[in-house]
Amino acid sequence: MKRILLYHPFGNQNVRGVLSALSTHNKLHSFHTTIAVFPHTFLYKILPLVGLKKFLRREYDENIKSRTYCYPWKELLRLSKIPQKLHINITSGNINIQLNKKISNFIISKNEEILGAYCYAHGALDIFKACQKYNKLCFYDLPIAYYKEIIDIAQLEKKQNPQWSDCIYVYKNQKNLHIIDEELKLADCIFVASSYVKSTLIKYGYNADNIYSIPYGFPPISPKEYRPITQKIKLLYVGGLHQLKGLSYMFEAIDHFKDKVELSIVGSGNLDVPLLHKNLKKYNYLGSLPHQKVLQEMRKCDILLFPTLSDGFGMVVTEAMSQGTPVITTNNCGAADLIKNDINGWIISSRSSLSIIDKLNYILNHPNEIERVGRNAIHTAQMRPWEKYNEDIMNTIQNICNKKTTKTICINI
Repeated sequence: MKRILLYHPFGNQNVRGVLSALSTHNKLHSFHTTIAVFPHTFLYKILPLVGLKKFLRREYDENIKSRTYCYPWKELLRLSKIPQKLHINITSGNINIQLNKKISNFIISKNEEILGAYCYAHGALDIFKACQKYNKLCFYDLPIAYYKEIIDIAQLEKKQNPQWSDCIYVYKNQKNLHIIDEELKLADCIFVASSYVKSTLIKYGYNADNIYSIPYGFPPISPKEYRPITQKIKLLYVGGLHQLKGLSYMFEAIDHFKDKVELSIVGSGNLDVPLLHKNLKKYNYLGSLPHQKVLQEMRKCDILLFPTLSDGFGMVVTEAMSQGTPVITTNNCGAADLIKNDINGWIISSRSSLSIIDKLNYILNHPNEIERVGRNAIHTAQMRPWEKYNEDIMNTIQNICNKKTTKTICINI
């Protein structure tokens, strides 16, 4: 039986969902990545002893070990300080392109065994070309908004908020962005995690019929104790410290409330930017934190405020909801698909400090809403664990395969 090849250089949580789905249903031909660590191996035991415990985040289930192909050396160099000292530029993008070519050769050598390839943005072009040559299916996953939409938002921000220009980072190397269009044209289907991302593709001319929106799952729930709101409302922001996350609108809104709210901030960015540094000094800036500490901060706060201008999904939203913490986010956040406004969270307009002010005023006048909405949020999280995402992905892949009879592939999936 022919099966599906999966490639991603780093194996993020959403990638692991697809990997689990394919593996569980015996549809995984092979998984290709940079670094994979498996339990009960010498490497697994030695990493913490040599100061490389962080690589345990690349741990995978033992049952895919025999089908996993690793290409670690460039990634190990990238994560070390050696290239920086030698003034060698090794980026994740460069690694992605190089591995793409290697894996395309793998497909050519194994084409009789492979049904198709499931790849992610910037890591599919050569693989899909090989698939096209041998009449294989091309499954494409775009986790973020279409790049032209992001560029448009960034340019608008630079025009309307020029004082924040130093905090607007978008695609340092734009000459390779055409690769995304080439990949999209070769794809038989496009997976996205939100209706927001789907809308950005449709806006720029891509066929809605080939785009499948499947929201990510929630992490395990951890119910919190809700405190009586007798003093300040405790707000938390978690994310990158740049303007595409809506920082200026957040700071402007919070300044409006003075002693009525307390804002804590978790994230990293260029603290040498004077305007950013000035604003962070006004609030409780916690820097970057390990994941478990972030979840702890989410449980301690009353509300997560995430006023992003563009996020393909925004996993901080589902993480907060899984802790019973209600979220205020924008209509340009993909995870808003999982929020029913005023039921299990609050959705506001993006690029609007006034929307933030209005919502916080409402909550200050109705503080009991925090617990009601928070409890609804955790119920939502219970109903959609990552296993549900895995199931939805697998069902969709199966339906697509069944439809693609014109490929003349014997599909038994």
